[in-house]
Amino acid sequence: MKQKIFFLLLFLAGIIVGSFYLRDFLHYQHPSFGNSLSEKLWLFLALAVIIQLGAHFLRAYKSRLLINNIRQAGTTTLFKGLSVGFLFNTLLPFRIGELIRAVYIGDALYISKTAVFVSIIIERIIDGFILGLCFISAGLLFKDSSSSFTTLTHIGVGVLILSAVLSLLIYALHSENKIILKLVHTLSGMFNQSISNRLRFMAWSGIYGTKLMLSNKKALRKYFLLSLVMWVAYFASTVVVALAFFHGLDAAKAWYTTQSSYAGVSAPAGPGYIGTFHLIVTQLLDSVHLSSASVFASLIWLVMVVPISLIGLGVLIKQRIGGQQELPTEHMLINKLYREKNVSQELSHFLDAYFQGEKINQILTHAELEDKFKLIKSFRGGSNAHTMLVWQNQEMRVKKISLLQYSDKLEDQAEWLISHQDLPNLPKVVHQEKNDHYYYFDLAYHEEFFPLFDYIHSHSASDGFSVLKKVVSFLEKSVYKERPARNGQKNLENYIDQKVVSKVNDTAALSKQINDLAKYPNIIVNGQKYLNVLQVVEKIKSSKKIMQELSSYNETPIHGDLTVDNLIVSEEGDFLLLDPNNENQVSSKVVDFGKLYQSLHSGYEFLIQLQKCELKENLINFEDSKSHKYAEISRLFDASLKKQLAPKDYRGILFHEAVHYCRMLTYRVNINEETVPIFYATAVKLFNEFLAQYDR
Repeated sequence: MKQKIFFLLLFLAGIIVGSFYLRDFLHYQHPSFGNSLSEKLWLFLALAVIIQLGAHFLRAYKSRLLINNIRQAGTTTLFKGLSVGFLFNTLLPFRIGELIRAVYIGDALYISKTAVFVSIIIERIIDGFILGLCFISAGLLFKDSSSSFTTLTHIGVGVLILSAVLSLLIYALHSENKIILKLVHTLSGMFNQSISNRLRFMAWSGIYGTKLMLSNKKALRKYFLLSLVMWVAYFASTVVVALAFFHGLDAAKAWYTTQSSYAGVSAPAGPGYIGTFHLIVTQLLDSVHLSSASVFASLIWLVMVVPISLIGLGVLIKQRIGGQQELPTEHMLINKLYREKNVSQELSHFLDAYFQGEKINQILTHAELEDKFKLIKSFRGGSNAHTMLVWQNQEMRVKKISLLQYSDKLEDQAEWLISHQDLPNLPKVVHQEKNDHYYYFDLAYHEEFFPLFDYIHSHSASDGFSVLKKVVSFLEKSVYKERPARNGQKNLENYIDQKVVSKVNDTAALSKQINDLAKYPNIIVNGQKYLNVLQVVEKIKSSKKIMQELSSYNETPIHGDLTVDNLIVSEEGDFLLLDPNNENQVSSKVVDFGKLYQSLHSGYEFLIQLQKCELKENLINFEDSKSHKYAEISRLFDASLKKQLAPKDYRGILFHEAVHYCRMLTYRVNINEETVPIFYATAVKLFNEFLAQYDR
């Protein structure tokens, strides 16, 4: 009902706007129709209307060749949309009717209006090249008549130029032009997240729809041939009227008259309105000395504009909006140009990365086009790998993918999971693939599992703690196989040099803020003074007791990235461990516990939500807060580990928690450089807290 009211209000607005163009028509003094219209001529007019409507129906039919790439469409629905578009092109300037046509068809078929509009642009590009060449050919027939030649050829050249410009736009969309992607990302980023996602999804739909519609070469060839047939029919309807009206009209003038008629509906200002149309056509025909040109212009307008516009008006009046079929979100995401629901929020991370020009996200778009898999939902990624839910081989899968040059870490992760496939609390690798561009592996999807973060905040603290106890118990029983480290001292030194010192220096090279901060011997974090990171690490390294404790660890296989983000659970408290990382010079279970502390103790999942911090010289202030549930579970978990671990191992948790924050610094620069000082300051704070344990 709302849609119907919108169209009817737009129609009334068009009547008001169109009245301004009527003034041009009223300036003319028209001879009596009675002297010009014979009974025979009325028959020819009726024949012309039939041919004209047949050409319109052919236009609707051939548009299926593009739209069917998105969703199967009936010719009748597309014809209705076409008639509504013609109606508003008659009433409103700048071919706004094409937008209205896209809205009508998009709503009728529940598909992307942006993609429909792209199909209309493609349609009009072909129309423009055909008409532009025909206009110029007609003008050349009368090159001795400067007025007719100049006017019609100028219109033809203008139409060709516009078609060429629109062709470049379609090419830019099809080729995923970096300037356009960057522009969309920048402009959409000015709005809130919800609006930004919708705008980016609209733009992506236009790009994806362009690729989809231009990918079927056979259909495009048929589309072009039908366009030629359609225009032969359009021209035939006009020739019928011209030959019947102008007695003794030769072939050259018949062709010129036909092209002058279509030049009248090519004007951007009120393209089908009688005032604009009549003025253009009459002037063109007067220039070749055709008598009664004004009457002919009115008659041909009745043939070309009125019938299809009246059909469009009837469509609006009789329009019935049926109940929208409720489809699962997954169905909508498999078919991303469907529009029964708004699914842009599910693709937020993908859209953000895509319009920033990340190559891997363009590969995902191409995979969609090739029907390799369908992206259902994108998740916040880490490092250079991307995690997403996809539809592939008639089932849901979790896919982890990276460009080939970054695939080593991902391949190691797959290898670790495959080597532990017999364990119940790890996801199963169901497929992997490597080619010249990317590597990915797929995991079995468990719909009943959801993020531990959500579980913690929807259940009691004791329930959350119970899950963590089961996680630790599982690792102790099935993964950890401890033995004294062979090269503990050397491993520890490499660990500190590579994961702390080198990471801080690399981040300083990337971020002026960190470069400036690192120069101070002390920094002040939320009002508390601490030794700066390199200074406190040097103090740790100079303590024989501390280094002895840290280096005398038991070596074992570990998960390596045991954050809350990498744990999913069911309502019953069952769990799965995701995203292992065996890239650790120090491979101790305390490293895993440090990852859990990264979440629960220092609130990593809350820190990453911050968008800014206050930084002035060596003073850093930011909102250092986490939920009460996190705090309570952290307290319970800390008390449990304090009982379970040897004192030196328990003390070492803070050290590894601090190292984890250093390890992520370069990655955080790429995410949001403005917030990197937050994670730097957290590492500083943790190293100082670790050192303070030895001063008590």
